[in-house]
Amino acid sequence: MKSLTLLGSALWLAVSSATASVTLVNAGFETSNLSGWTKDNGTLGGSSGSTTNANITAFEGSRYLQFFGNVDPAGPSDILPAVYQDFTTVLGQEYQLSFYGQSPNTNKPFLDVELFDVSSGTVSLAAQTFNLPAASVSTGPTSTSEWELFTLNFTATSTSSRLLFRDGVSSIGRAPLVDSVSITAVPEPSRVALLFLGGVAFLRRRRR
Repeated sequence: MKSLTLLGSALWLAVSSATASVTLVNAGFETSNLSGWTKDNGTLGGSSGSTTNANITAFEGSRYLQFFGNVDPAGPSDILPAVYQDFTTVLGQEYQLSFYGQSPNTNKPFLDVELFDVSSGTVSLAAQTFNLPAASVSTGPTSTSEWELFTLNFTATSTSSRLLFRDGVSSIGRAPLVDSVSITAVPEPSRVALLFLGGVAFLRRRRR
């Protein structure tokens, strides 16, 4: 029994190390100046910001990322505002991006999400447009349960990758909210299986 417990602990540690999280700066958007993130196409006032609202309940902490649903007059007229952050990855490793999305009102906003390989000239690794849920009332989500979890998997092709969030539609009435962003390595099933089989073989040898 003790051996099984030790085996289980070893496997848990191995899997935990294989699913280590990527370190993102200000992943919950808790600083008002969006520290750790770079704004694309415009300034804070015209594109997006880390904000609070007495009527809106953030999923994590007190702040969240909010796009204002309009093209920034200081940037190109055909590109909607965005924020992005570069982070370190392992070549060939699969990762899963997770974030929570919502709407500041009863409309369903669109959010464009894309992952890039920075070292290869921002080659796209994965991209998807998400249709975020509408809030139950016109003033935005009133509880964390209204926020919905979204995920997107990608495989790193270098040691430097980029995550980008972009407003999905030029409409003030459909401005997306984002909160609690994380990126976690996905363990290979074959690796976990080999660890388990190796542990079983070790126990059998000990019993003999």
